[in-house]
Amino acid sequence: MILLKNGQIIQAGNHLQAMDLLIEGSQIVKISPHIEAQVEWQVLDLSGKLVTAGFIDVHVHLREPGFTDKETIKTGSRAAIRGGYTTIFAMPNVNPSPDTPDGIQALLSRAAKDSPIDIGFFAPITMGEKGIELTDIRALKEAGAIALSDDGKGVQSNDMMLQAMKLAQATDLVISAHCEDESVLNGGYIHEGAYSQQHGHKGIMRAAEDIQAGRDILLAGE
Repeated sequence: MILLKNGQIIQAGNHLQAMDLLIEGSQIVKISPHIEAQVEWQVLDLSGKLVTAGFIDVHVHLREPGFTDKETIKTGSRAAIRGGYTTIFAMPNVNPSPDTPDGIQALLSRAAKDSPIDIGFFAPITMGEKGIELTDIRALKEAGAIALSDDGKGVQSNDMMLQAMKLAQATDLVISAHCEDESVLNGGYIHEGAYSQQHGHKGIMRAAEDIQAGRDILLAGE
C-alpha cells in the first residue's frame, strides 16, 4: 500500500483542499482529509504539490519511424509522463506513414514495448498524406487507429474530404483537420504580419487557413 499525504486536490468551485490518497496496486482505494498510516505502508508527503487525474494530450509528435533523431515513442512517452500526461495521441506524419493496418499495428506493438503510458495513434486520411487517394478507413479503425488526420497538410480536394467525413462518421472516428489551402500559400512559411514584413519573411495570410476551416464546417454540416 502507498499513502500519499497532504496532496492538494481541486474541489468543486475550483478551490484546493489537502487530501490523503491510499493506493493499493494500481487503484486508488480511499481519498480522505486524513488517513492514518500503517507501519507497513510506504508514505509520501505531497505538501505543496497538486494531485490530479492523469492529463491527456490529443496532439503529439513522436516522430517514429523515420525521424528518430527528433523524438521516439520511448523518449516522447517518458517526457509526457514527467509532465503528468498518462494518455497521448500521436499524429501520423512519420515515414513510412501508418496508412495501412500493418502500419498502425506496428506502432501499437512498439508502444506496448516502449511506452509506460497509453498511446493512441492517428491514421492518415489519405495514402502517405499526399491527398491523392483515401486510406482504407474501415480497415485502419479495425487495426486500432483512434482518429484520422493528414497532419501538416490540408486535404485539398473538397470531394475527398467529404468522402472522408462520411467514412469517419460510419466508423465512429474523429477527423482532426489541418486546414490550409495550398493554392494561396505563395511560398509562405510564417504568419503574414508585422514580424514577417519587418524581417523579410514570406508570409501566409490568414485566409489560407480560414478557407479550408470554412469548407470543413460546411461539409460537416451537410
